[in-house]
Amino acid sequence: MVTLIIPLMLVRVIEATKIFGGTEGISGLDPLPNAWFEGYLILLALNGFSEIRDMLPKSKVGKLLRREIRDEEKRRTEAG
Repeated sequence: MVTLIIPLMLVRVIEATKIFGGTEGISGLDPLPNAWFEGYLILLALNGFSEIRDMLPKSKVGKLLRREIRDEEKRRTEAG
């Protein structure tokens, strides 16, 4: 499943904080060494926001157990 939520959220964050030149683009910044490196940085940033799972925890009825996901994330951040 492909989702565009994270890239769209990143666009809004970039516009709001004016990082990478904000809405004017990166023309005001020093250029990166090459296009490959720029793409690599974008993928690296997106990878930090995403997680790939085989299965999501669900109840017997089939509803997503959001509390279980939050608890897993909390345990993971506490463990370091």
